[in-house]
Amino acid sequence: AIKPMLTPPFEKMQRNILAVFATIIAISTAANPGFQTALTDKAFGYVVQVGIPILEQQLSSLTIPDISGSAGSPIGTIDYTISSIRIMGLQIPSATLTASTSGLLFQASGLGAQGSCNWHYSEESWPHTSDSGSADLLVGSISLAVNVVIGADSKGHATLSAGSCNINIGSLSITFHGGASWLYNLFSGTISSTLKNSLNGQICSSAVNAINTQGNAALESFPMVVTVDKTSEVNYELIDPPVFTYGYLQTDHKGEFFSIANPVEAPFTPPTVPPTTDTSRMMY
Repeated sequence: AIKPMLTPPFEKMQRNILAVFATIIAISTAANPGFQTALTDKAFGYVVQVGIPILEQQLSSLTIPDISGSAGSPIGTIDYTISSIRIMGLQIPSATLTASTSGLLFQASGLGAQGSCNWHYSEESWPHTSDSGSADLLVGSISLAVNVVIGADSKGHATLSAGSCNINIGSLSITFHGGASWLYNLFSGTISSTLKNSLNGQICSSAVNAINTQGNAALESFPMVVTVDKTSEVNYELIDPPVFTYGYLQTDHKGEFFSIANPVEAPFTPPTVPPTTDTSRMMY
């Protein structure tokens, strides 16, 4: 076979023609959404109302790792251990969920809870006196802020990813009971500070786990194809990650109807959906 020779001008023309065809193919296969949704801050307010009881349940019983240390006392230096630390009944009286260009921001304030623990001490020097008892905890004025990013997986499901978590515990008081509880009450401030640090990490860890694990499991369970009637179904999977802006979150969905018997892609591209900036309603 004789291979035809192309002169440089024809080679350049061939490359240009191929580039044009590639552009046409890319444009023709670009996926415009079949429909869009826009969730506003009003919708996020409803989400908070529904979600707070779930988060309170997740945080209803926190177990804090044991705390050990040494401290000076009227009877000399003692070694102490605070164990079986439990925080129960965390209440979230006020919370907001808002959209920004980087995702969603969950903020809660005025959180409070009660708790309990056991204590034990032993004197470092002879005669190594030791004692033990219980204690009550009261935690208040807690503020919490968690950033959440929403994406999309390869199957069109929305995904959640909790980013930074910031927490501040305004007050934590301890009342010791039994044995030489008067001794522990002398340096309860030192133990309270240590407990605050442990509780900070535990609350943030539980909140992030609730979002990343339980939240994603719930989203993954949502069907992306729903049967309309005996002959048709609609696919509303996400075709792009959600877009965030101040005031609302926008999602692009396939929104295509298929025949159940012969599911074939439509031979056309949907027209571009006009943008909306109205945030007076929950959802568009």
